Amino acid sequence: MYKWKVVVTAVTFAKADPEPLQRLQAIGCEVITNSLGRPLTEDEMINAAQDADALIVGNDKVTGKIIRSCPRLKVIAKHGVGVDGIDSKTAAECGVVVTNAPGVNSHEVADLTFGLLHMLSRGLYIANEATKSGHWLKPMGVGLWGKTIGIVGVGKIGLAAAYRATGYQMKILGFDCVKRPEAKEIGLDYVALDQLLQQSDFVSLHLPLTNETRKYS
Repeated sequence: MYKWKVVVTAVTFAKADPEPLQRLQAIGCEVITNSLGRPLTEDEMINAAQDADALIVGNDKVTGKIIRSCPRLKVIAKHGVGVDGIDSKTAAECGVVVTNAPGVNSHEVADLTFGLLHMLSRGLYIANEATKSGHWLKPMGVGLWGKTIGIVGVGKIGLAAAYRATGYQMKILGFDCVKRPEAKEIGLDYVALDQLLQQSDFVSLHLPLTNETRKYS
């Protein structure tokens, strides 16, 4: 029986839960994981995956050269959402399927969004560095309560961020080509991009990077 070789370069794969690795092994796959703790270079990936049937990648760049150097490759799976780092055109030409995991980390990214909003709005990064240097600063900054947030890209992550904004009694503006009923139900107002940028105290981008959305990022 032919055994698939699966090369995993995503550094977080099966770290929080071993189940994904166990499931691959249970169906007979030979799984090679990333021991370097960082994204692989082009040459490193070619060396690791030249006889692989499948790649599971994180923030690594999967170039056309890599894809053409792996003649047995059948699938490239993104351990996450964005596939802009994968040369999908070359993959299609070589008959390689490119897939991702939409929605898998929507809530975690939305949590991080508000963590970053707090850090920037209250100057916490300044206070952190000052404290490490032996100085006690109290940056005033601005609060989030009652402010206006503009969400560009109201997909699963953008919607999750909008839900969190309701807890701060924020006015929520959204811009997207698709208008989700559930977004309107929680009070998000869809507006033109110019209006969103003019009226928002904070703007958060949650768009996949494509040729169509590149102008917004």
